[in-house]
Amino acid sequence: MKNHVKVGGRLLQTNKTWSHLKQKQQEWILQTARKQYDRFLRERGKLPVEGSKKQLIEDIYTKIEEREIWIPYGEVYRVLCKHIARWNRREALALPQTDSDETDLTEPSEE
Repeated sequence: MKNHVKVGGRLLQTNKTWSHLKQKQQEWILQTARKQYDRFLRERGKLPVEGSKKQLIEDIYTKIEEREIWIPYGEVYRVLCKHIARWNRREALALPQTDSDETDLTEPSEE
């Protein structure tokens, strides 16, 4: 039992992966992550990258721990980084372009 550790009277598998979770647990985690992601976008108006993405994943992991779903943080981080990157790409396409990216479409003035 080298890959198990006893914590609080419970035997936990230390090398557990995303695929070891039940389908219902995976779906709940991804739904919670999407809700947190959407809330982040509404509150801040920008995409989560770097430090803010890490903070978002930590908030989601806290909810996972409250639900008493055991999975190592590194595994959650790996899976959610992929999903957040995918969501960021979709949102970047949907966001309106800024004025600096647009070219001036007015006719040149004659002098």
